[in-house]
Amino acid sequence: MAGIQQQIESPKTDGICLTPQVAGFRPDLSGVDCIVVAGGGSMGTFYKNSAAIRAHILTLGKPVIVLPSTFTDADPRISEFAAVYARERGSLRFFGGTEAIPDLALAVTPMNAKPPTRERGLFLRHDSEALFREVPATGDPHWCGSLDEYLGMAQRTKEITTDCLHFAIAGLYFGREVTLLPGSIHKNRSMWEAWLRDLGVKWKDSP
Repeated sequence: MAGIQQQIESPKTDGICLTPQVAGFRPDLSGVDCIVVAGGGSMGTFYKNSAAIRAHILTLGKPVIVLPSTFTDADPRISEFAAVYARERGSLRFFGGTEAIPDLALAVTPMNAKPPTRERGLFLRHDSEALFREVPATGDPHWCGSLDEYLGMAQRTKEITTDCLHFAIAGLYFGREVTLLPGSIHKNRSMWEAWLRDLGVKWKDSP
């Protein structure tokens, strides 16, 4: 376990540390035409580990396509990708794009939900995107240990207020009433304006 957790430095990822699993990820790609990555992720320099993973993938020798993502700022390696797509209009200015493509999570078919057991819940994140980490909340979806736990939290709640973008989308899967709050980057507001408003999600500037 200690060996797995140990960090190593890759000379091709601008000094960012990668786990041995990622740094050693060099599969046989002889039958692969291109690699697609980062659907629903964040481009730019805000999330350095994600940037390092993308940088490593660029070394695998195949064209790399970035699926719809949010740009937190200009990505210094943008010209090295074969194609890049943004998932909301606020990101287009960071790479000269002209058209936003929906987040991949919006393609999921709504699920048959069990009756909610909680009338309402306030779900707030506590990471670098948080604006309301000091506000008492029902929970932080990012602390869930599995996808089933994450979706179950959304399914149990009738009225969801959250600053977690994909938790808001999870609420839509189950037909819940969802209100989205802002985060420290433009992502939530821009996604709401582009797609979620038309899907029935409400907006509030604070909890």
